[in-house]
Amino acid sequence: MLHITESLYAALLHLRGRQLDRILWVDAISINQDNDSEKSKQIPLMRVIYAQARRVVVWLGEGQEYGERALEEIGRLGRKKNSERGGEKAREDCEKLLQRDWFCRIWVR
Repeated sequence: MLHITESLYAALLHLRGRQLDRILWVDAISINQDNDSEKSKQIPLMRVIYAQARRVVVWLGEGQEYGERALEEIGRLGRKKNSERGGEKAREDCEKLLQRDWFCRIWVR
């Protein structure tokens, strides 16, 4: 039996295809988390794996209101549109989002 974290369980529930099969590569499953030797070989490859992927889906955890607002703000910035909210609150929302665990992984930096 494979034990997974609550976060991974939630991600798999949200990401599973309802109509079509979906193939997912999950680093927490594909890399033996109990084998430090394997992790030390695989983790340095993660940046390349993600960079060469055709599509990457990242699970940042259950949705939070600030996360939705932050992603909207980041989208506006990417499209070079003026923020509807702007200012300090938009910056705070983005900072909260970027403090989630995934952004601290070595291959994300």
